[in-house]
Amino acid sequence: MVRLSLNGFLAYKNAEVCIDTEDKPRLLIKVYEELLKKLDIAAKAAEEKDFKKKVEELSKAISVLEILDSSLDMSYGEIPRNLSILYTYILKNLRFAQRSPKKDKIEECKGLLSSILEGFRKAYEGKKEGENRAPDHVEYRIVK
Repeated sequence: MVRLSLNGFLAYKNAEVCIDTEDKPRLLIKVYEELLKKLDIAAKAAEEKDFKKKVEELSKAISVLEILDSSLDMSYGEIPRNLSILYTYILKNLRFAQRSPKKDKIEECKGLLSSILEGFRKAYEGKKEGENRAPDHVEYRIVK
């Protein structure tokens, strides 16, 4: 019995190490992918009139978005502020979707989150590419 507990502890400890050593941008991408899966399940549940399942999946998605929103570092300026505004809008729509038999708000939120995910993916790939080579040149532009 003690051995089982020790194995469980070691498995938990190893899982924690795996998460800690993974790069944060890739982890964020995985969170978004899972979030979109939850919304897919919720939309399908709405189609099938399985409202209990829809509410469960939307509740999970709402929890994840609340965590993402609360973890934004506003000291980085406009981008986190804009993300927070977008998260607030999405949260409002998902809470509305919990009470609505339709899936249109879920689909709208999926579209918004997919756009954010695509932006994160492009930034992540650009970061990985940039780590492997030196920039050819630097270009500065004045924006009015």
